[in-house]
Amino acid sequence: MKFTSRSTWHGTGNSIFEGMRDEAASHVYLVYFRSDIPEARWSRYENCIKGVRISHSPRYMIDMDGGGNFFRDLDLTLEAFKDLDMKDKMVLVKEDVQKRLKEGERLWWFGDDQDHTIPVNVRLYRNLDTSRQSALRAEAALMCPEIFQGSRKRSKYDGIAVYLLTQHGVLASNVRDMFSAGSVAGPERGGDYILRSVKNNIKAIRKAAAELDDALFVEYWGESCLPENRMTRWFELIDAAKPTDPPSAHLRED
Repeated sequence: MKFTSRSTWHGTGNSIFEGMRDEAASHVYLVYFRSDIPEARWSRYENCIKGVRISHSPRYMIDMDGGGNFFRDLDLTLEAFKDLDMKDKMVLVKEDVQKRLKEGERLWWFGDDQDHTIPVNVRLYRNLDTSRQSALRAEAALMCPEIFQGSRKRSKYDGIAVYLLTQHGVLASNVRDMFSAGSVAGPERGGDYILRSVKNNIKAIRKAAAELDDALFVEYWGESCLPENRMTRWFELIDAAKPTDPPSAHLRED
């Protein structure tokens, strides 16, 4: 049973790990009470689960308005899901969440054992030493070739901000300055600041291309790419972002 005083048929259910479930129960039903109407609805539990959200543990999201399609989308029953081990459950949850992400959104922390770990504390980019800033700037430019898009594309820095935060626990309060400040683009005034800053950091970009895990390229480029092919592919991607003046013509020589 679940009770709410809010005027909604949506809520949070129990943990997906179901540690308190009575093993003798063959079927689970949910009775959902609202005090504002008052009214009650009931359903087979698996038919009112629309997804999973993360609080202190992964918990089911309840939808008593008929949107409980989580298990139908997985092509599994609640009983079959219950019997999976923790790792297999989280793989399925991750895949489900990935399908629901909007443009520019990334998963935060949960996934399978292959995923990276990040520091618990969030660090500010501006407080990192210059060598670390250079390495992160290289990774970000490699993963997010859209930074070469025109200046009117205001969202072109969003991917970098998300990448630094989700992959390294680093918060950059002004991503634009990472590629346009004189300290990285050089003292010359005018021209293409982003191109100059990337050119000044091209060795670090080549190093990142050779060493980063392929899963990152699948996530950010949408494709797997062998280390020896990554720079060539990156040149293609940045040229597609700025076809009027292909950046690779200025970078390949380095």
